[in-house]
Amino acid sequence: MLSTGSNLRSNFFRLTLLVTLAALACKALPFFGSDPEVTFAVVGDVMGHEAQIRSAYDPATKTYKYDSVFNRLGNRISAADLGIANLEVTLPGKPEMYSGYPQFGSPDSLVTALKDIGFDLLVTANNHSMDKGEAAALRTVKVVRDAGFLQTGTFDPRDYAERRILIVEKNEIRMAFLNYTYDTNGIAVTPGIIVNVIEKERIQKDFELARAAKPDVIIVLYHFGKEYLSAPDAYQKEWVEFAFQEGAQIVLGGHPHTLQPFERKITRDRFGVEAERFVIYSLGNFVSNMQRRQVDGGIILNFAIQKKDERIVIRKINYEPLWVYTPIIKGKMEFYLLPVMEYLDSKELDPNSMARMKQFLSDTQALLKQSMESTRDPAK
Repeated sequence: MLSTGSNLRSNFFRLTLLVTLAALACKALPFFGSDPEVTFAVVGDVMGHEAQIRSAYDPATKTYKYDSVFNRLGNRISAADLGIANLEVTLPGKPEMYSGYPQFGSPDSLVTALKDIGFDLLVTANNHSMDKGEAAALRTVKVVRDAGFLQTGTFDPRDYAERRILIVEKNEIRMAFLNYTYDTNGIAVTPGIIVNVIEKERIQKDFELARAAKPDVIIVLYHFGKEYLSAPDAYQKEWVEFAFQEGAQIVLGGHPHTLQPFERKITRDRFGVEAERFVIYSLGNFVSNMQRRQVDGGIILNFAIQKKDERIVIRKINYEPLWVYTPIIKGKMEFYLLPVMEYLDSKELDPNSMARMKQFLSDTQALLKQSMESTRDPAK
């Protein structure tokens, strides 16, 4: 029979063990003694050329399937807190309206596949927003939202007032998202749909509403710039600076189809607030049938925002190159998004495809070398 002293020592040991285990468990909990953080995986233009639509068609089921396009990405998008892409197609709903350039209309299953690999937010204000008319533009918004995505940039006028500013709260950080396009390829924006076009008064009003919602950070997604340039033009720089002056801390650009540099800097906005600010002028393509040099791939841009002493800092900036592989298999063109670094020694690619992929990697690394060097996290 154990003595009372032995029981006390045993109970004390158990209590000490439980307290230790509880402390260790608490260390694993998010934000226990650390700064709140949101991680991002951001890509460029999701295109839907004619060859992509044909490739997705399954004659056995008479349906369109895009899963195989993205399944080699694994959890690269879903591992982030927020996966973001520009949906540069409309979803007209009728197969007879499916088409590629110059007026894009794709099957709904394209966005289903994007959801399946982990994207959370699709922006829809771009120069192809009105390609299939008002009804298709409205339907695109509905299909995207019904699929479970956050969405902004184009709106049904009936709920525009409540959805005009997209507010997202994640991991104790409150974010406002705004999305604008330079134009809709000259196609009129009719009264039954709202498309955010880059206009000073519109953007200033949106920023006023965004600031009133008291977010920790404002993030702007612009569709702008001249196509196929590897450096931003004056128009891009002007509107990025305008967003920074209005209080944005992050600007994510697209439209040129080529990649363009990124930078992080500390500037003061027109309200006297000094803050870290980050811009990538163009994210390039995500997936497309554009096979020329410099437009046949893109990147996943990864970064994190952290809340330190009630201010947002931008950290962990990095990117991963992706390349669109288009082999002919059993007489049919297929589309596969390849994480380049994983496929440099692959026996799957023919010599010509391997050479093109390595050229894309070389071009990308050369273009973004200075961006990476200048955005390293400050030493602790």
